[in-house]
Amino acid sequence: MNSISIKTQFGWISVFEKKGQIIKVREGRCETKSISGPLKKFKKSLKNYLKKKNKTIKSNFYIKGNSIQKKVWKELSNIKLGKTKSYGEIAKKYKLSPR
Repeated sequence: MNSISIKTQFGWISVFEKKGQIIKVREGRCETKSISGPLKKFKKSLKNYLKKKNKTIKSNFYIKGNSIQKKVWKELSNIKLGKTKSYGEIAKKYKLSPR
């Protein structure tokens, strides 16, 4: 697994990649093992997003979850920049029980 830590205005973010896909993003620093092409692309995309040059972070993410989680994540990814949507609104759309 390859990893990189990226310094942002919010603090350090660690990104992990395996087989060309981003598998985890978390707060804090990690040991940089090997900086792969996908990690370099993610870092550039993140930096451009934080500088407001891009409206999205483009990368090949590995998505692991059940069908309901994937529906919710897809809905979250469709929220326009500067807009908000509550989990209650999303739950209602998919007939889920908000918790």
